[in-house]
Order: sequence, then C-alpha cells, then structure tokens
Amino acid sequence: MKISKQQQCDRFITISAMVTVALFAFASFALGQTPDARPAFASLAKDAQMLVLSWLNRDCGADDKLVLEDRLKAIGAKLEPVFWEAYRLGPTASSLELDRANIQKRYKERQAWLAQDGRQLFGAQETERLMKVSVEQYTRKETANIVVGYKTTAILGLGLVGTQGSLIELERIAKDPDMPAAIAARQAIAAMKARSR
Repeated sequence: MKISKQQQCDRFITISAMVTVALFAFASFALGQTPDARPAFASLAKDAQMLVLSWLNRDCGADDKLVLEDRLKAIGAKLEPVFWEAYRLGPTASSLELDRANIQKRYKERQAWLAQDGRQLFGAQETERLMKVSVEQYTRKETANIVVGYKTTAILGLGLVGTQGSLIELERIAKDPDMPAAIAARQAIAAMKARSR
C-alpha cells in the first residue's frame, strides 16, 4: 500500500511530537515541573500539545512545516495564549537540562575536531583561541541561542494564530532593535495581516 506525502508528513509530525511530549513529561516529572507552571499549555488537548511542542522545538523539515502550520492554524486563536506563554517563559528547565547535556557532548566533539583539523583550516592562532573557549562559556552561549530560538519560534507561531489583541505587543517587540525576536515579530505581524485580507 502506497502512502501519500501528506500521510508521511502527518506520521512524522505525530511520531516526533509523541517523542517530544514523552520527553517533556518525563523531564518535567524528573525535575519537579508541574503543568501549573504553564497553564495555557496544560489546558490544551494532548494532540494540540504535541503540535505546539513540535513547532516550538522545530521538529520538522520544510514539507512537514507546511503541514504543521496548517494544523496549528486549524486550532486557531486558542493557541495564542500558549505561544505568548512560551515566549514569556522560554523553554522548560527540564528541556534546557536535556539541551545542556547535548551541548556538552557537542563541545567535546568540537574540541576533538579543532585539535585534529583546526590548524589546517583556521591557522594556529585562531585554533588556539577557539580551543580556549571553556565548556561553561560554550554551554552558556549555546543555551542562550536555544532560548532565543524557542522564543522566536513562539512569536512566529503568533503569526499563524494570533488575533488583533496580539498586535500591540508584537509591534512593540518589532520596533525594539535590542529585542532578539524583533525580526520574528515583524514576520508575525505580516503573516497576521495577510491572514486578515
């Protein structure tokens, strides 16, 4: 039996979202995070939670992203407070702990790669500078990037489901050049205006 591309995308989103929800639930339990910490998210049905987590964690390719966008749009404005909550709070502490473990693994791989190939590619001085970056510095920078990416993705989600009520805050973010999510806010505003035409 041949499976259509749409069915393949749906299966991928469902499987990746189930894994994400399972990890989220386990990590939340293990680190003591309760659903009360994110009431808007906790109010969603499990399938909607899976879609939101897939969106926020960018667990899909380009084709899957379009399917995911359509599914989020179908849920609609009910997701607006969920994306604002995600923007305000950032990733969960449990999610960041999992990310930090992966970052530290990548740091070790990076250091080994620099030791082996760095001089040839970057020269001795630049390689030495790169290798002096401590695991703490590397982890702090990569974790900050993850938080910004998560919050930016939450803002982009508002472009899919946001209502006029979000426009004032999005415009404030969009106008502030010091806000990491300023570009995403401008994109969200444009997407919201395109939806209202």
